Amino acid sequence: MRNLTRSTKLYLGFIYLLGLACLVRSLLGLHTVDWFAVLILGALASFFMIFKVEGATNRSHYTFSFLIYGFAFAFLGLGETLLVILISNLVEWAWNRPPWFIQVFNMACYVSVMSAAYLVFSLVNPSRSLSTALGVIAVAVSMVIFTLINHLIVGFIVWLARGENFKTSGIFQPLPLIMDLTFLTFGAMLTVVWNFNAYAVVLFLFPLYLIYETLRIPALERRAEIDQKTGLYNHQYFMKHLAKELDRSRRFDRPLSIIMLDLDLLRNINNTYGHLAGDEVLIQVGALLKKSVREYDVVARFGGEEFIVLLPETTLRNALNRAEKIRHDIE
Repeated sequence: MRNLTRSTKLYLGFIYLLGLACLVRSLLGLHTVDWFAVLILGALASFFMIFKVEGATNRSHYTFSFLIYGFAFAFLGLGETLLVILISNLVEWAWNRPPWFIQVFNMACYVSVMSAAYLVFSLVNPSRSLSTALGVIAVAVSMVIFTLINHLIVGFIVWLARGENFKTSGIFQPLPLIMDLTFLTFGAMLTVVWNFNAYAVVLFLFPLYLIYETLRIPALERRAEIDQKTGLYNHQYFMKHLAKELDRSRRFDRPLSIIMLDLDLLRNINNTYGHLAGDEVLIQVGALLKKSVREYDVVARFGGEEFIVLLPETTLRNALNRAEKIRHDIE
């Protein structure tokens, strides 16, 4: 956390305090707690938090825990839903051990946006009944509020910490927004099925499994294009992309450059310190290359200790300057 900027730390602190205030206010208003339901839903949400579905990029994922949050939202109420959120996030932290300030941020964010969503739900539908048209509208509106505010809060922290604006981070791309909203509303409306016939909930496992398998396809396709050691694109993907860029360059008479990189003395590192040390060098060089290029450049591991960078719209002079900057950074 000490490497974060002052503005990022202030933003984190604000979200922490906001989440804590919402949590304390909701828990103080709890008179009774259905601990059996809270623990069961917390366990299910924890399972889905641990086994997320990887998205189309290495930073995106889909979690069915939102389905559990939506169900708890409509079935239990705000206070107990926040307990479910806390349980699932604490279990995920114990399992995956991400940096503490990231997990606390996630918890504070979910608590805050769920509190805002429940406030909207109560204002639109004071009776909090789901058996009327107004109740369905209230669920839809509140879940839209949850989704938009959640993505907004996350988008700002990504902007502050990584320098990626909303467009670059893709935080408001349609598919992630729609999937989060779908899971939340699906879970909330499952309470209607549960109240009518609890056994009928089992029938909804089939469409959920179909959604799960469908969401895995982009990640599987991406893995076929990625070098597993460095996380860069592999040789096959690069050659396929190169053919497209060459065709575009010729058709519109636009500049196109390529940088070839070969690491010196990697064999000496492997022989002296072992192949694990050599692998770490490859990983760190790959990470450095990712930071050294533009959004539309393509970086790939060409094989062994060789890397390659495709630079569309780049003249020879600019490519030489970029190559020297990369060489200096690696040195």
